[in-house]
Amino acid sequence: MIIKKTRTRQISITIVLVMLLAFTQFSQPARAEGDTFCVVSAGADHAMAIKTNGSLWGWGRNDYGQLGNGTTNRDLMYRPLPEKIMDDAVSVSVGGFHTMVIKTDGSLWAFGGNDYGQLGDGTTVDYHSPVKVMEGVVSVSAAHEYTMAVKTDGSLWAWGRNHYGQLGDGTTIDRYYTVKIMDDVVSVSTTDERTMVVKKNGSLWAWGNNESSQLGDGTLDNQYSPVKIMDNAVSVSVGGDFAMAILTDNSLWAWGANGCGELGIGSLTAQPTPVKIMNEVAAASAGGAHAMVIKTDGSLWVWGHNSCGQLGNGAGGDFTDSSVPIKIMEGVLNISASRGASSMAINKDGALYAWGENSYGILGNGKLEHSNVPVVVSAFDISVSIDGQRIAFDVPPQIVNNRALVPLRGVFEALGATVSWDQKTQTVTVVKDDITILLTIGSASPTVNGTTVTIDQPGIIVNGRTLVPVRFITESFGVSVDWDGSSKTVIIRS
Repeated sequence: MIIKKTRTRQISITIVLVMLLAFTQFSQPARAEGDTFCVVSAGADHAMAIKTNGSLWGWGRNDYGQLGNGTTNRDLMYRPLPEKIMDDAVSVSVGGFHTMVIKTDGSLWAFGGNDYGQLGDGTTVDYHSPVKVMEGVVSVSAAHEYTMAVKTDGSLWAWGRNHYGQLGDGTTIDRYYTVKIMDDVVSVSTTDERTMVVKKNGSLWAWGNNESSQLGDGTLDNQYSPVKIMDNAVSVSVGGDFAMAILTDNSLWAWGANGCGELGIGSLTAQPTPVKIMNEVAAASAGGAHAMVIKTDGSLWVWGHNSCGQLGNGAGGDFTDSSVPIKIMEGVLNISASRGASSMAINKDGALYAWGENSYGILGNGKLEHSNVPVVVSAFDISVSIDGQRIAFDVPPQIVNNRALVPLRGVFEALGATVSWDQKTQTVTVVKDDITILLTIGSASPTVNGTTVTIDQPGIIVNGRTLVPVRFITESFGVSVDWDGSSKTVIIRS
């Protein structure tokens, strides 16, 4: 998008261009403090992630308030860049149109769609901001229209839609209040219509829809109460019509539908009971019809459906499904395969990457185009918007000497300016129309068409990017630059 402006020669006009400066760099910089992630959860169309400082961020589809930012955006229906939602979060799980969050004190919070009581507050009222629903929770899994949670005493609780018996209470009755299902549970995983848990003794149990043998019990019968599937499990992940479990020896097992190769066995043959896939697995995430696995050496492997590039191997344009594992990245710590067609991974430096389907901005890079290669998710405490549209960065804006410093190459391009960089002299040249600006890093005296002007905070370089102060306002240029301290947002209006 090019924002057209009126021309003027005033010095204050050109200073705005200086303020919006960012250099073109091609290497990924190191993550700044406060910009490292540790947990991510991807749903079909929205995602949530937690930073190492406990802040929770959300982005993507928001027509039911599932981002928890106090709005529904029914006109826009999405937010393509992450927004900070709350603090003190330790765990998050994204459902179809709702989100569940555990805070550091063990309290469980919910927001989003609630038509089947999936938020657990005893109503069917949607919430656009977080509401507390339970205490003493250590694990939670949000499905399409229901939720399961494990409390500190190992008890498993369920609420929401129950048409296939996915709550595990022996009925098909929807529950608007929490119902206790079983004891001695350490973890739980859900999807649209089925639930699986690992108990303290390592036994794996499943219930719900079983039309594709996705429960792993060797039948096609729906199960309305828990049935035991296998022993020696340490974790389980339930996908669209398949599931994966990691055993105590770090072996990975899978079962269920396999029409897109989502089991990773080298064929498209469905498996009604668990089959071994690979060894040395540390973590697994089952998506709609694709799978992600972190091995014990930190390498990331993917397989299955690839209609939107959710395997992330498309540097050469490959959107072909794969029934065998493909290595994508190294040094990965946390992953989430969405129930739709996107994937997310956090690397050892705390950088969050996303790829695949992006119709509602779930990739978090400020765009709506699908990507068949990983892209950086931009989430910073200080944000910048142009005419209400937030801008994506790969280095965070920050406050220096009470001044907001911002890397804004994208804004510069939107303003129609061109930028060149002289590495030897550490000087930037900015040209727009008949105005030329020269700015030397560390200097508070840029020149505008040969005339020296003074700014109160020199430009600096942080992690390979140039940051410059946003302070001046120019009405004659048709652009205003404001600072909203409450939301920590630089607001640029044309």
